[in-house]
Amino acid sequence: MPSKKVNKRDFSKRTTDSDCSPSSSSSKRNKPSSNRSSMTEESAGETSSSGAVAVLSQPEADSGDREAANTAMRGNPTVTAITPVIATTAVTAITAVAANTALMGTVGVTGAANAVTAAPAVTGSTPFRFLGFPVELQQMVVSHLPSDLDVTNFAKTSHHFKNLITPIVWQQRYLKVFDNVPGASPEKLSETYASRQGAAKLFTTFDSAVVRNMEELDATLIRDKQQTILDLLKNLIIESNAKLIEDNNGNKVIVGNNLTRIRQLVSHVVPGTNGQFVDIVDKILLTDDAWQAGVVCSVNSSPHTLVLVVQFCLSPISLHPDYCNSAVARFYWSQHEVYASPVRQPVFLGRYKHDLNILWCLIVVNFFKFHLKATNGEGLLSHAFSALSRNHLPRPWVGRLQQKTQELGTYWKGSLCSLASLRMTGRRGHRIYSDEVCGPEFQDAIFIFDEAKFGEGQWQAVWEKVLNSNPFSAEHRHVSGRSTRSRRSREDQEVESPAMKYFYGSLQSDLLAHFCGIVHAIPTQHGIPGFQRITMVKYFPDEPAEMWAYEGCVLPGGSVMVGRWWDATVEATDDVFSGPFIFWNVELSDDETPMDGQVALDFFNSMRYAGI
Repeated sequence: MPSKKVNKRDFSKRTTDSDCSPSSSSSKRNKPSSNRSSMTEESAGETSSSGAVAVLSQPEADSGDREAANTAMRGNPTVTAITPVIATTAVTAITAVAANTALMGTVGVTGAANAVTAAPAVTGSTPFRFLGFPVELQQMVVSHLPSDLDVTNFAKTSHHFKNLITPIVWQQRYLKVFDNVPGASPEKLSETYASRQGAAKLFTTFDSAVVRNMEELDATLIRDKQQTILDLLKNLIIESNAKLIEDNNGNKVIVGNNLTRIRQLVSHVVPGTNGQFVDIVDKILLTDDAWQAGVVCSVNSSPHTLVLVVQFCLSPISLHPDYCNSAVARFYWSQHEVYASPVRQPVFLGRYKHDLNILWCLIVVNFFKFHLKATNGEGLLSHAFSALSRNHLPRPWVGRLQQKTQELGTYWKGSLCSLASLRMTGRRGHRIYSDEVCGPEFQDAIFIFDEAKFGEGQWQAVWEKVLNSNPFSAEHRHVSGRSTRSRRSREDQEVESPAMKYFYGSLQSDLLAHFCGIVHAIPTQHGIPGFQRITMVKYFPDEPAEMWAYEGCVLPGGSVMVGRWWDATVEATDDVFSGPFIFWNVELSDDETPMDGQVALDFFNSMRYAGI
């Protein structure tokens, strides 16, 4: 364990909120050497016109980036002098960028082509055409500089360039790194850019054991940084607007600036991370000592559950084999909890099933991540998972998250697990569980939404009794006789029933099964939209008397769902036969033959006609 002295020294050297503003130490670091005379901004301008251009000597990249971020909001520091040789080199480089930008047609500025061929301005004996460009083109070119530090230093070369670096430039740099926010002004995006660039440099940890052993001052600082990182990731998730494209190998991949930034932050294996790594995914189930076995922790049960919600939303990235491949923590706890009955660990709480049991859902993800990724034969699914084609792997969401009931994608792949055995071992009577995959490692499913063929009219009362799929229906709105009429009326007014989407489909494992169900939106969880509740019943055609129930949560964006299955032919008591499931949305390749959804529809129609 590191000593308290080491902790204090290490954390005090990390970036804090106060570090993000230009400091006196930065001024000292940028002070010109003794053989150069300092000068005011006015004299700097005069020197520039006579052949010497004023720039600031280059500080450390880390502090320079922070300084650049604050420049976006507060302007530039004072200017000092440097020789015309260095100035000419910088000017020549940016002129070349400008010329290439204009000639390649990457900037839609009127008159850009003419500007390139216009008579050059002259600084000393060096041709300098950049000042002849339209202001819009100059700003566009500056926005292409490699780093924020370069932009800041360029702004210090003269009054003209200082005035050139407006929020427009920082908006353009924002759009190179993050997805656009419709309706946001350049000033707003400039401010957001500065905040995010600063937050991404914060060092923190989400390991509660590490924080607990720190000195109080360091622990408080780390908790503050945790909140900053959580807010950053939450906003990146909400504002993400990724697109589905086809790569050079013909695979359909999802790309987006926000998703790329998230991957760089949460997975140290991603190129371009540059040390800006946050262990929020690696520390799943290690972020709070209060979350122990048997605890029911819904989103609304604690103000500290934002970390769980963010971790849960990052599941599509965490499950992918290219990212977040550190060892899974607390697997044995996860293994114990995923087999908890619906009575002990309901997926949703509250009369209207609005409050997600976020801890249990995250435990299910953790459980399957172990079986998907654990090597050396430990993971039941790892060998088959490593053999999946790229378009059959878990993937993040496409487009913007929406707060409404949405149809799911058509094709899915996933797995179900059951508890094969339980034995006692060791002097303390520890329980050892043995998982078993239900059927093959992975099962393929097809979901069909067509309410003209299967909708509310085809939904049977026996299914509703088991699943409580529509908690807003009249039969489920029943209130205890002790409740007053005014209370019932008030609750009915406060809760608006979301749209219900009905579906049917088939699941292919060793045997073909058919299912039908309902999906509906639930309220935002810690402000993140897009969560949905899914319920369904499954039948095997050869055994229509057997019915299996499913209830789960569809993650925002509809790319992954996790939950519980159980035997619906018996009462859902504490010892009901049950287990976890996970499915993720996939893309079929051109040479894959999809399942025929008509078979499932014919099966349910035959059940209805037979009165089953």
